[in-house]
Amino acid sequence: MSRLFLPFPLGSLILHNRFLRSATAERMASSEGLLLPTAADLYRRLAEGGVGLIVTGHASVSPEGKAHPKMTGIYADFHLSGLKGATEAVHRAEGRIAIQINHSGGMKEVDLDQGPPLAPSPYLNPLTGHRTRELSEQEIERIIDDFGQAARRAVIAGFDGIQIHAAHGYLANQFLSPLTNRRKDRWGGSLENRSRFLLSVYRRVRQEVGPDYPLLCKLAISDFMEGGLTVEEGLQVAGWLAEAGIDGLEISGGLAGSRYQKGRSDLEWMKEEAYFSPYTRMVKQRVKVPVILVGMMRNLEVMERMVTEGCADLIALSRPLIREPDLVIRFREGIQLSSTCTSCNRCTGPSRQEPIACHYEQHVPASYDLANPRPQNKS
Repeated sequence: MSRLFLPFPLGSLILHNRFLRSATAERMASSEGLLLPTAADLYRRLAEGGVGLIVTGHASVSPEGKAHPKMTGIYADFHLSGLKGATEAVHRAEGRIAIQINHSGGMKEVDLDQGPPLAPSPYLNPLTGHRTRELSEQEIERIIDDFGQAARRAVIAGFDGIQIHAAHGYLANQFLSPLTNRRKDRWGGSLENRSRFLLSVYRRVRQEVGPDYPLLCKLAISDFMEGGLTVEEGLQVAGWLAEAGIDGLEISGGLAGSRYQKGRSDLEWMKEEAYFSPYTRMVKQRVKVPVILVGMMRNLEVMERMVTEGCADLIALSRPLIREPDLVIRFREGIQLSSTCTSCNRCTGPSRQEPIACHYEQHVPASYDLANPRPQNKS
């Protein structure tokens, strides 16, 4: 049997296999952030579909940290009932589930309440078109504690692990990037100072959950923009997290405006598979903790090669599992060797008000061959 389907230790947690569901914003929460039963049902189907570890969509640690409408909240005890419903559904299916905790910072949509977007420094966000307000030192310390309180609630709710979001232009990533962090105090300037927020969040969360609880980080390896966080800097941050005791690193990257920008709507049909693999290989050479590869993973053969060749320890999937929640079982049983996801990127819906869903049948091109489910050249 392929090593992808064998049990894998992630900190103190033993996964059934090496497949993760990468955190994907479901937009399945009430306006107050209460996770709805539809989300619990989604997680249950992923667990029944064989996913080794389900990582939820990002949950806001602070009221003002919501990135968009219908984002899950974990900033109040009021949220516990919905979160417990999710963990109980997954555990009944003998699955494992971690929650991704996040603060949107300057990525917040301004039509939400709680004032203007907060960030390390004032800047104009090219994605939202809105200007941020600089965080005070007191606000920074309060948000760090908010991460700790969110971790406390995650444990109470029964999650098997926590992932700290430090990628995709959200607050922790904003502190890391010189493009969005121009502070002159201990939170900005040198890489050590720019990393202080993320490492402080990690230590505060670890303080809350204890030494044996599985903690992961989704880390931006680079901004891939001139003047931004460089790959070498990202590798150094990965090393610091590993030294601090992180249990796993999922490597991503790109600020709003870069070619690796999360959620872009102009994905090419022939997008290169496993495009973050050169960077996960570098991280694996730098750290001794499990490294997770995400990004355009579609073919089982490629996934196996990534693990065999030392590019990654685990494989994270997002859009393929929106299309086929039982894809891991299909892979394991030999029913198919590739995802039927066409990478059209419409699963996030025509507006940010709608829950994630696959719209595959609505736009399958005539040239698409279901017998060989890979994107066909449009020319």
